[in-house]
Amino acid sequence: MTTKKTADAVNELEAFFARQELATAPAWRPEPGESLFGEIVGFRAGQGDHGDYPIVIVRTEFGPRAIHAFHTLMRDGFREINAKKGMRIGVTYKGVVVKNDAADIPEEKREKTDTYHMYFVMDMDKLAEQPEEEVTF
Repeated sequence: MTTKKTADAVNELEAFFARQELATAPAWRPEPGESLFGEIVGFRAGQGDHGDYPIVIVRTEFGPRAIHAFHTLMRDGFREINAKKGMRIGVTYKGVVVKNDAADIPEEKREKTDTYHMYFVMDMDKLAEQPEEEVTF
């Protein structure tokens, strides 16, 4: 039989571990072609050279991972799916892509602004609802 005191202690412990998961999740550092799938368990803020950006904490089958959404395409992807706690997501990193207007510039002469990081952010529940022939990436 569980008492109110025991239930409160369990709730307090669960809240503590949830905070720890948010605070200590290692960063996801993908290679081109890698994907990450899991459930959003929280958000926190990060700071970089270009200002503040969101960090999305995802519980994966390998443990929690922090997705640092400082790249515009990734941040926009999370915004498009209206990312919320509890949502099942998938993120795929395609790699560094050359902008169309820089395709003819030799690689050694390209500026950092001639390229961008390509990401796809997916709401896995909505993706599962779509007929297979309509799923595109």
